[in-house]
Amino acid sequence: MIIKDGSSYKPGFVIFTPEQIDKLREDIYRPLMEETESILTVLGKRISAMHKADFPKITKSYVDYHTYVDLWDFGIYTLMYAAQDKKLWMPEKPEQGTPLTLVMIK
Repeated sequence: MIIKDGSSYKPGFVIFTPEQIDKLREDIYRPLMEETESILTVLGKRISAMHKADFPKITKSYVDYHTYVDLWDFGIYTLMYAAQDKKLWMPEKPEQGTPLTLVMIK
C-alpha cells in the first residue's frame, strides 16, 4: 500500500480532502445515482420476485441476501463491460492501480 521511493514514501492509494470527496459525491456519484436509481429499483424488484418464487415465505432473509448478491454482481458485470467497451479506463498492470467498484444498494 505504501511505496518507498529513495528516502521518501508514496501512498499506493488516493487520498482525498473532505472538499474533494464532497465534489466527487455531488458532481459524479449523485447524478449517476439519480439517472440509474429507478432502473436499479425495477431490476431489484424483479430479481427479488424471482427469488421469492424459489424460497418459502419463512426465509425472507434468503431472498434479501440473494437479491443483494445479484445486484452486487450486476455492478461488477457493468464495470467489466464498460472496460471491455473502452468506456472506462482500466490499468494494464497491477502496478498501475486496481479497479474498484462502487455499489450502492438501498
